[in-house]
Amino acid sequence: MIFLCMNFFYGINNNLFKSEVQIPLFQNSNFKKSNLKLFKSYPENNKWILKEISNKKIIKDSFYILKNEDISSNEIFFLADETIFNKFDHKKLKNFNNFTDTSPAFRANFEIHFNDGGFSSYQSEYPFSMTTKKGTILSSISSIANTDADKNYILILPSILILLLPSILWRSYIVLNGYVPYNANFEYWNQFVWLPKNLLGGYENVNFNLDKHEFYCMDIPLFLRCYFNDLFKTIYYLSVPLIIFLINYFYMKKDTKEKLKKVSLNLVPISLIIFIFTAFIGWYPPIRLNLYSLGHLVTLLFGVQILLISNKKIVFSSFLTYFSYSIFLNHWNSPNIIEFNYGIGLSLLLTVFHLIITKRNSNYLSNNSYQKE
Repeated sequence: MIFLCMNFFYGINNNLFKSEVQIPLFQNSNFKKSNLKLFKSYPENNKWILKEISNKKIIKDSFYILKNEDISSNEIFFLADETIFNKFDHKKLKNFNNFTDTSPAFRANFEIHFNDGGFSSYQSEYPFSMTTKKGTILSSISSIANTDADKNYILILPSILILLLPSILWRSYIVLNGYVPYNANFEYWNQFVWLPKNLLGGYENVNFNLDKHEFYCMDIPLFLRCYFNDLFKTIYYLSVPLIIFLINYFYMKKDTKEKLKKVSLNLVPISLIIFIFTAFIGWYPPIRLNLYSLGHLVTLLFGVQILLISNKKIVFSSFLTYFSYSIFLNHWNSPNIIEFNYGIGLSLLLTVFHLIITKRNSNYLSNNSYQKE
C-alpha cells in the first residue's frame, strides 16, 4: 500500500539568486481546475505563522505564479481551502489537503535565475511526510553557485594525466635505459587490439583448442559465442554457492529482500562493467575471466546475505555448505570444469539439508526476527 501526502512548495531569494515558482491548480491525471487557495507559512518566535496569498493566479486561472518579490527563503507555500484557518496548528505542520496526493507525484516548477544571467528549472515540492524527518528542503546546487562551473571540464585533463602517469613513467624508464617497451598481451597475444585489427584489416585468430591450451576466439561474432559459452560453464562451476544464495533469497521476507536489493544495485553495475570489458579480450581460458565479474559478485552478495540473516541455524548451514564446496573445488582450468570427489559430494548433500533447514526456519526474514525453538 502506498501512502501519499500533500506537498509543500518553496523558492529561494538571496543576493545570488532570484526564483519563480509555478504551482498548478490541476492534477496530472485530472485537468479539472481546483478552487483551492494559496497560503504561505513561516516560523516566527517558535510558532508557524499562516497567511493567505491572493491575486497570484495567471494563465487562465490554472497556475499560481510566485515572482521573486513574493518569495522569502524561510517561507513554504501550500494549497488549502478556507477551513485551514480553523484547523491550522501553530506548533507543527499537518497534512492540509489531499489534492496534491497524486501518483505520479504532484509537481510544481521552480525556476532559479542567477543574477549575472542564466537560469535553470527544478521540481519544487516537499512531501508532508518528509517534514517529520530531520533534514533540509534544499539540496546542494553548487554547480550553479560555482562561478567557475563552466570551466570545471578542465579538471578532466589532470585526472586523465594522473591515471596515465604510472604507465608513462614506467615506459619512460624503459626507454631511458635503452630498451624498447614491449607488451606481450597486445603484441603477441593481440588481446583487445584484435578487435580494431579485425574491423580495419580483417585480422582473425580462431585457434580454440582446450586440449592444447589455445583459447583464441578473435573473430566477430565468434568471440561472443566463446564468451557466453564460458559464462554458462562459470555458472555451473559456481552452482552450489548460487543455489545456496537462491534458496536463502527465496525464503527471505520482503524487508530483508529489499535491503539485499539495495546492495545489489551498487554491486551489479560494477560487475556488469567488468563483464562487458573482458568480453572483448579475444582470449577465453575456461571460466577464469567470468570469475572476475560473476565470481566476485556471487561471493560479495553471499556475504551480504549472510549478514542480513538473523537465524543462526541458516547462517551456519549456508556457511558450512559454501565452505565445504569451495575447499574441495578444483582449480578453474580443469577441462572437466568440476572434478567430483567426496568433498563435492558432501557439499551437494549439505545443499539438500540446507534446503530442508531453511524451509523449516523460514521466518528469519529480517535482522529482528528469530525462529522459536
